[in-house]
Amino acid sequence: MASIKAKRFGIAAVVLAALVGFGAAMLLTRQQPGSREAWARPPAGTEAPASFAPVARAVIPAVVNVDTTAYRRVTSIWDLFEGKPYSVVPEKGRASGFVVRSEGYVLTNEHVVAGAEEITVTFYDGKRLPAKVVGRDPVLDVAVLKVDAKNLPAVVLGDSSAIEPGDWAIAIGNPFGFHHTVTVGVISALGRPIEMEQSGRYYEDLIQTDAYINQGNSGGPLLNAKGEVVGINTMIFAAGSVPAPIGFAIPINRAKAAMEQLIAHGKVVRSWIGVRLGIAITGNLAQRYGIPESHGVLVREVFSGSPAEKAGVAAGDVIVTVHGKAVSDAAEAARMVRQFPVGTSISLESLRYSDQGWQRLKRDLRTVEAPAGLAPDVT
Repeated sequence: MASIKAKRFGIAAVVLAALVGFGAAMLLTRQQPGSREAWARPPAGTEAPASFAPVARAVIPAVVNVDTTAYRRVTSIWDLFEGKPYSVVPEKGRASGFVVRSEGYVLTNEHVVAGAEEITVTFYDGKRLPAKVVGRDPVLDVAVLKVDAKNLPAVVLGDSSAIEPGDWAIAIGNPFGFHHTVTVGVISALGRPIEMEQSGRYYEDLIQTDAYINQGNSGGPLLNAKGEVVGINTMIFAAGSVPAPIGFAIPINRAKAAMEQLIAHGKVVRSWIGVRLGIAITGNLAQRYGIPESHGVLVREVFSGSPAEKAGVAAGDVIVTVHGKAVSDAAEAARMVRQFPVGTSISLESLRYSDQGWQRLKRDLRTVEAPAGLAPDVT
């Protein structure tokens, strides 16, 4: 047994020496100037900040708590005993927001103030002011509030098109009523589409972050490492009753465009052609039904009196391009239409099935102002 162990030990030593030699040779090869292989190193100047306190100190005075009260009628057994038809019960809500203009304009989520009859904004120094809704946009889920104050500290709005996964992300808000809580993480992903089954809201382009946000953070700012707002914290992902460190924010570039319209006009004006869109055409569907294009989106419904109806668009058509650009799904087609100002003449290229097979049609129509509260599959 002793000789067998010795032999095994000798073989292992030879193998180990060979592996060490091979690793050393690879290390030398990788470190040689001009080598094709190189270590994945972050660029210079990307070291983590020593502290996020300077950002927090600068931004916290512009972050507010948004307290809402809605009143609903409830009939209880005690009401029946007392001969009353109902009792009025206040429902309280807590969320966040941030000052975007020093003359008292505050940006938050639309779902925060939807149905609220009383709104109070509380600042970091404890000052409480009543607020009124300047305008709401349920489609994007943003709202602008106004308080009677001047010379307020306001945030700096950044550029959400400049962020990328791995960038620092800082959230400030009012989770569970703990005022002006600061959490830090990174931008986890971009362009996340999410549909909320309970509310029916559809978000087509959210920022994902692992900076902890919880109930009460809605409407608060998501910041980059410079302290610029890059998003509005909107929702969290939860597995059952357990929240996960996955939060979502509306990109500030999209919110900024809506905010300007809400302040100026009290509403967001979007273009509309009057179609309800359906399934996306894939390569498999195209092959199965003989569709001559492997992309596009099905028209489920055409609204009466709409530009689409007047132009001859019909249910069952497959829209393949909007103003010369190919479309691959309903969200993309709707986004393309909405990017044009109201009154713009645009072209649609579509396919229609008849006895002669699939026909290609091109139609010109003019966009009109969309009705309020569009469903996500309508444009």
